[in-house]
Amino acid sequence: MPFKKFLVPLTDQVSGECGALLVDSEGEVVDMAGRMEPYRLKVIAAHAVILCQHFQRLLVGLEESVLQEMKIGSEGFQVLVCPVDEDYFLVFLHAVDLKNSERGRLAAVRCAQALKKELY
Repeated sequence: MPFKKFLVPLTDQVSGECGALLVDSEGEVVDMAGRMEPYRLKVIAAHAVILCQHFQRLLVGLEESVLQEMKIGSEGFQVLVCPVDEDYFLVFLHAVDLKNSERGRLAAVRCAQALKKELY
């Protein structure tokens, strides 16, 4: 399936280095787009999905405990992981500035919802 039609517009929402990846539950990249070195994107995305899965397991049994998104931030970069379903995750990485952060988060959530519709 051509997922770039969802991933490329997501990367267009932010300036600077970025990447949008559809990753399966084993950390394998299904498709990707971005303005970063591909190997680096793949490694970061695989580890981000592993962390997200750990947090999902920690929340099991709590009321209202479905993990909707996970954000990892540093001084200059942000990684957002949005579960698409139990088998796929959207990982969105981008440089941090005032414009990118909230706009990027909202665009990533919408993209994850669109990917879910495309998958099913």
